[in-house]
Amino acid sequence: MIELATYEHKFAHLHCDRPGGRPRPHKAVMLLAVSLLAEADELTENRIEYNSRLLDVFRALFDVARQDTDKNTPYNPFFYLKSEGFWHICPTLEGADALPHRTTIGGPGELRRLVSFATLDTELFLLLHDSVARKSLQATLIQHYCNHVADQMWNTMHYEIQIETQKQKLLKEEAAAYETSTERVRSTAFRRMIREIYDVRCAACGVRFFFDDVDLIDAAHLIPFSQSKDDRPQNGIALCKNHHWLMDHAIIAPGPGRGLNYQQPIWHVRKGLDNRLEEHRPVLELKNKTVILPTQPRYAPTPESLDWRMARLSAS
Repeated sequence: MIELATYEHKFAHLHCDRPGGRPRPHKAVMLLAVSLLAEADELTENRIEYNSRLLDVFRALFDVARQDTDKNTPYNPFFYLKSEGFWHICPTLEGADALPHRTTIGGPGELRRLVSFATLDTELFLLLHDSVARKSLQATLIQHYCNHVADQMWNTMHYEIQIETQKQKLLKEEAAAYETSTERVRSTAFRRMIREIYDVRCAACGVRFFFDDVDLIDAAHLIPFSQSKDDRPQNGIALCKNHHWLMDHAIIAPGPGRGLNYQQPIWHVRKGLDNRLEEHRPVLELKNKTVILPTQPRYAPTPESLDWRMARLSAS
């Protein structure tokens, strides 16, 4: 098999901080997260982006592997893995001149500004898509950096594969609703899917805010799952926490545009709000604004889901 022993050796000897002799798990967790994306068929090309998909998996694994002094800073391993020789970071236009001279990274904002994506050695990329080689590389990482929680890590990885597999089924419309073994898998798959297809952006106000890899965006069902049993992307919408609350309380609703145009939905606002009241104005400013839709039109809300929200708004 292509150079498997070589990469097992490299994975067993990552350059890590070692407080008290214990290696920090950050690089290992980042590599495990990438391996899971490959296992879930979400790494179809040799291009690793620092996006919500990768960060969601990283966080789930890091929460298991971390110890008292370990901080959840995924931007660090994404940048510093370049020192291992098999991980290559590709600059943005702005980073083209700066990156060759950089030995540190200031935070996730600077990483996004300077780094476009990362790639792996071609041999390693191919190994991660071979089930036997991938399992061996995962075992090497867990043994050397997460052995104190090995069983829990394997279990979490199993859950992550279930989540990502369910998400892919929904995106491919191979599933409509609850098809997984646990509520945790179902709800997490829906949340990740909606945030991804809306590019972690609120469909109402357009906010897309990150600070230390924390964002403000929720995934909301248009027709509640308890009623619809429908997790398809067309029954979801990404909203900031303010607009999620407003929609859930039937103060705003996405609905058809003028002339019952469901292809260009707009935001509707409950009657009774008063433009003379300062606290009402930010909500009223949303009235008749277009819904910010996913970049792929086939994931846009269905007429049925928009009608459900409009009926609830009218009844309030």
